[in-house]
Amino acid sequence: MRTGNKKILTLALLCSALGFSFSVQAYDDKSSHGSICQAYYGSQEGDIGKYSTGAYNGAATARWVSCNVNRDNSTTTTGTYGYWVYIVQPANNTTTCYHNSARPDGTSMQLVGGSFTGTSGWLSLDSASSAAYGSDMVYCSLPSGARISTILTREDVATDVNN
Repeated sequence: MRTGNKKILTLALLCSALGFSFSVQAYDDKSSHGSICQAYYGSQEGDIGKYSTGAYNGAATARWVSCNVNRDNSTTTTGTYGYWVYIVQPANNTTTCYHNSARPDGTSMQLVGGSFTGTSGWLSLDSASSAAYGSDMVYCSLPSGARISTILTREDVATDVNN
């Protein structure tokens, strides 16, 4: 064994003997294209364009969109680490989004909201709880000319039974 490796092994054994513990936090990130979003109200479906750049509001006024997001850790009750929505919009606008965690019967368990002001960037929606075998949805009020490009879901790999 090389001297450098012996020093690392010795340090690790010493730390272990002294009661130090090390943990590495890993995440299971899922990225969804913005085109998964659709008009929240069916009568406005023609106002939401689905392009290679995401879901775009082509109407002259704000439109609500809903985006079904998946988590593969379906038995967890502690939620995901959160959802991040990448928004691109004209200057001087604000996009408001909500994350809704629902029970298997469809009733809402947790609703978390946030707003993004700027021309492009990530809006963070924290999630502290979820129902086993429940579902999750992100929905947003997109100003005219705004789009959702990406939705990122983050789960804890350590409890992810399906990976």
